[in-house]
Amino acid sequence: SKSVALEIIDPSCKFCAKLFGNIKETDFADRYNLTYLVYPIPDNKQSGGYRFPHSKMIASYLEAVKLYPLPSAKTPADWQILERMFTGKDTDNVDYQIKFNTMYTAKEAEDKILSWLTDFGYSEDDRNKIQQAVNSGEIQTRLASQKEIVENRIKTIKIPTIMFDGRRYDRAVGPEKLVK
Repeated sequence: SKSVALEIIDPSCKFCAKLFGNIKETDFADRYNLTYLVYPIPDNKQSGGYRFPHSKMIASYLEAVKLYPLPSAKTPADWQILERMFTGKDTDNVDYQIKFNTMYTAKEAEDKILSWLTDFGYSEDDRNKIQQAVNSGEIQTRLASQKEIVENRIKTIKIPTIMFDGRRYDRAVGPEKLVK
């Protein structure tokens, strides 16, 4: 009976993290059936590259964990990953998003995601299946499909984009717009 709200986000985008925080602050997700399209922002300077070094890998994990849901999880694993990316801090009190964007190597970034999956309750066998799925044709097709939707159907101007109540916002919407 809830209205649908759709976000278009890049897990490495600081403005997406701001929108995520505003959504939590206003209990927006309690009033809407909130879903998202993951969109690693392309780097216009580099053919085939991305603005943030690990966005595509993180996006691939977000999609791959959907294939292997945890039956006991109150919150789906993809949303748990987003929660950690957008609000979590490493043991040295540095935001995970900053670490992924500026400090982690590709291996360190993937190892961190895998450690989160362990924290969420995934077994080693499940993590191996997810890790294999990340580079599969199915996951890459999902990401390509979402990219096509974002760029050619929705024609997003800025990331994040959020759509609800018949309106579209191409920015990190403030709390005042998210409360009824």
